[in-house]
Amino acid sequence: MLGDDYLKLNFYLSNDENNSKIVVKDISGDTICEYICFHKKTFSNTGADIIKTTLLSWAMIDCSITEEMQINVPIMSFEEKYLSDNFNYCCKLYHNVYKYSSPKITYPVKKEEIKEQKCMSDVFYLGYTQGKDSTLCKKLLEFCNKTIEYYKVSYDYDTPADDGHIYCEIVNKEKYSVCSITGLKERSDIVSFQQADDIHVTFACPYVYTKENYGKYLVVGIPWDAIHQFSDGTSDLVPTESYPSIMLFEELLNNYGYEGFRVISPIASLHTYGVYSNLCKLIGIDELLKLDSCWDAYEYGGRPCGYCPKCQRLKEVFRRCFDKEYIEDVPYLDIESADFLFGSVYATELLDKMTAEEIMGSVLIDEYSQRFSGEFIPVLQQLFKLEARNTALVDYKPDKQTWNEIRTQLINAIGMDYSKLSDIKVNDKNVPFLPFEKYYKWNRNNKILNCFSEVEYYDAESAKWISVPLGGNGTKLRLNDNLIFRRYLKLISINR
Repeated sequence: MLGDDYLKLNFYLSNDENNSKIVVKDISGDTICEYICFHKKTFSNTGADIIKTTLLSWAMIDCSITEEMQINVPIMSFEEKYLSDNFNYCCKLYHNVYKYSSPKITYPVKKEEIKEQKCMSDVFYLGYTQGKDSTLCKKLLEFCNKTIEYYKVSYDYDTPADDGHIYCEIVNKEKYSVCSITGLKERSDIVSFQQADDIHVTFACPYVYTKENYGKYLVVGIPWDAIHQFSDGTSDLVPTESYPSIMLFEELLNNYGYEGFRVISPIASLHTYGVYSNLCKLIGIDELLKLDSCWDAYEYGGRPCGYCPKCQRLKEVFRRCFDKEYIEDVPYLDIESADFLFGSVYATELLDKMTAEEIMGSVLIDEYSQRFSGEFIPVLQQLFKLEARNTALVDYKPDKQTWNEIRTQLINAIGMDYSKLSDIKVNDKNVPFLPFEKYYKWNRNNKILNCFSEVEYYDAESAKWISVPLGGNGTKLRLNDNLIFRRYLKLISINR
């Protein structure tokens, strides 16, 4: 048993010239996890404060399953306001989904108020990932002859990027699972869309080192799907990407001295369907297929896994927009609610009211898309001949689909051979890690995965095809090619 140690969490700051870290400990002093931003350029004084505050915001939201938080980090009054406001706004969603109460939060360490006026220029910073959202943003900025500076931030297991690398180091997995939103999501059987609330740290990265002047505009590729809150003030399913949360980040940077700073999403009036269909008109479908999309590609030699929500979203989008199958040898999961794929109740509501063709041919006009897109709405209309359509606030409707329903569908889609079931429990020595496991809450002790007696793979070291038994103490399966894995799942023989 964990006892009551995790019911009170303490947050600490650890800094050096290129690294900022928020350390979360329980009342016994054990470190639970660390939220880290590494930057290859030395932090300025203000930059260190911005990273500290946005990292702390991420840590507080993620570790909110507790009774009390003590923030042992020097905080200015406007930083405390940002942290409290963003925490309360984002956690409304999680309280609604997971039914828990907010902790008591104290800020005992105050810092002298400092505001250094920054020189701002008409430069547009673009977080350029070479994915479909940032690529369309780049095309729109170039069309409008804007002055662009590119930056790239990396995450988790990616190779660290020059402009920032952001990750969470879990030190005590058992305690982290109890106190974190991430752990709560993993324990729940409710299908939900929750990702790391590190968005504001990402936004801060181009503003952390000393420059003569900074870009006044930060351009982010967030489509219409994710930017809303509901009529009761609750955010949509990815709270830190919603526009009310982003406005809190704008206010924070204004208070640091970046007056006139603004976050802009040129594609905030386009649904994801519209982003893909209109970008295709500019670059063609072959180039569109090459754009980064998969969350797990780093585990599979850069190839898309096909099973993560982002890949399954693409299967949905390519079917609707282009009547084309994305990754033909991966099953299509007919998920009841689009919330899970698009990260948005708004997306589901719109798909219920409009056809994909209507969405693709429209800019979607509401308070947030107008404020977030600004001058780019008429540009999109001019460039792609799009019709303007008004949208309205909707009520929040919790997703009732359970993971078990998706697991059952996946078993049927893969086409398991029940006659080959084994009594031997599945482990990573006899069945490979399957890319859909962590999203669809697969149980590795479920014998259904052990339905084949053997599988073949090409061993690069010996340059031979090897037949590996699934079960017992056989050789650990190594998959050098994700395509082989897919064929294995689809029961297609591999040509030698």
